[in-house]
Amino acid sequence: MVVPRTNSSVGSFLPQLALLSAAALWGISFLVTKMGMAYSGPFAFVALRFGAATLILGVLLRIPLLRLTRRELVGGFFVGLFGAFGSVGVAYALKTEPSARVVFIAALYVPLVPILHWALFKRKVGGNIWAGVVLAICGVAVMAGIASTSAELSTGDGFALASAGFVAMQIILLGEFSKGVSTMSLAWTSLAFTALVASICSIMIGEAAPQFSNPILFWIIIGFGVSTAYIQFAMGWGQARVDASKASLIYATEPVFGGVAGWLAGEALGVADITGGLLIVTGFIVGAMPGNSHLWRKLATIRNWLSVRFGAGRSAGERFTELP
Repeated sequence: MVVPRTNSSVGSFLPQLALLSAAALWGISFLVTKMGMAYSGPFAFVALRFGAATLILGVLLRIPLLRLTRRELVGGFFVGLFGAFGSVGVAYALKTEPSARVVFIAALYVPLVPILHWALFKRKVGGNIWAGVVLAICGVAVMAGIASTSAELSTGDGFALASAGFVAMQIILLGEFSKGVSTMSLAWTSLAFTALVASICSIMIGEAAPQFSNPILFWIIIGFGVSTAYIQFAMGWGQARVDASKASLIYATEPVFGGVAGWLAGEALGVADITGGLLIVTGFIVGAMPGNSHLWRKLATIRNWLSVRFGAGRSAGERFTELP
C-alpha cells in the first residue's frame, strides 16, 4: 500500500533518510566488492551476493512464489539479466582499479538513463539533462588524463563504463515492467534472476570455485545479502514518498560515499581523479534539476531577445525555447 505524501517534516524526512542510506550503502559496496574479489571470481561473487539477497528478501516479505504473474517473471528476467552484467562489469573493473575511481565512472548510469529514454522511446530530453551529460563526460575525460599525450581509459575503466550502460538499461526496464505489478515482487524476481544468470555464466566460463572456507568471504556475502535486500526495500518505499527530482539528487551522493570509503581505506586518488569525480557529481546534480526551472526560462527569454535585437534569426531562438 502506498502511503500518501505528507507535508510534515517527519513524513518527508524519513523517506529521504531511507534513500540516502541506500545511496550510502551502494557507494560503500564498491570497496567491499573489491575486497571480495580476493576470494571469488566476478560472476560467482555476484551470484552469491544476489542469491543471499534473494533469500533474505523472500523470507522477510513472504513473496508468494506460486502467485507471481507472467509480467513479474518476464520483467524480472530482463531486469536481472542487465543487472547481472552491470554488477559483473563493476566487479571486473575493481580487480584492477581503485574502488573510489570505479564508483564515479560506473555511476554514469544516472545521465545515461534519460539519454537512452530519448534514443529508444523518443522521449524529450531537457537542456539541463544535456548539460549534465556534458559535465559528466568531461569528468571522465579528466580522469582519463585527456590533457596529457597518453590519455586513455584503462581496461578497468572500460568495464566500469560498460556497467553504467547495463545498469541504465536495467533501470529503464524496471520502470517499464513495474506498471501494474507488485513492486516488491518484481524486485525479488529481478534479484533471483540476477543470481541465476551470474551462476550460469560462472559455470560456462569455468570460474574457479569461491573460497568458501575463508570466513571473510562468508561475512562479506552475508553483509551484502542484508544490505542489498535493505536497499531494494528502501528504494521501493522511499521513492513512493519522495519527488523523483529530489530522489535523483539523493542518488547523486552515491559516488561521494564510495569515494570517501575508498579514501578512508587508504586508496590513493590523484588530482585528476578528484577533479573528474567532482565534475561527474556536478553533472548529476545539474541533470536532476527540474526541467522547467526559472533559470532555463530566463535563458530562453534572453536568447530570444538577442535573436530579434541583432537579427540572429528566429530559428535559433525558437530552438532554444524548446528547452524546458
